Amino acid sequence: MAAILCQSIGKMASALCTGIDKICAAPFRLCGFTCEALGNLVTSPFFLYFGVTAGFNIPSIIFSFKAYIFDNDDPNECDKLITAWLLVNGFLSIVNIVAAVYITKKIMETNNTAEHPPGNYTATDKDGVLAVSSSTKPEPSSTEGGQASLTRITHVLCHDPVVALYILIGLFYIFWQSNGVSKFANAGRDDDEMALKA
Repeated sequence: MAAILCQSIGKMASALCTGIDKICAAPFRLCGFTCEALGNLVTSPFFLYFGVTAGFNIPSIIFSFKAYIFDNDDPNECDKLITAWLLVNGFLSIVNIVAAVYITKKIMETNNTAEHPPGNYTATDKDGVLAVSSSTKPEPSSTEGGQASLTRITHVLCHDPVVALYILIGLFYIFWQSNGVSKFANAGRDDDEMALKA
């Protein structure tokens, strides 16, 4: 009886220690993952693309959160419209940054068309067995430049369904930006006309 009780207590203590170990080590694992991801991003040839995308979109995200958090104290109708516009704009900015990461990751993959690389295929019948061969060379690694990079970039931008969806969202983003600029310009004119009438 005592042996069973000691084994149970030992198993519970071991499980508790394992749980505490996982909880304590989680921030360090997250830090290591983050440092590795940032290192890969900074050393990527697409760092400038990502940096410009993040640099232009992070202020929109910050302003949308600021408008949502601080400008909701008894807002008037105009403030509600501005806050709504900023929130949609912030969401679209997040989509832009996520798309930049996705596009960069897909282009940097060593073989983004592993199952069916582009090329000419021929089927031959050899002794009753159908053999399929390709006239293209294997996909080059991501470290090669020139034509190999152009092939990967073209494949991602022209044949990836996620990028096709992002292009549609990007068109809406352009519309949303021009809509906001025109409303802001019209609001300025309306204020000038109100001041002249007074």
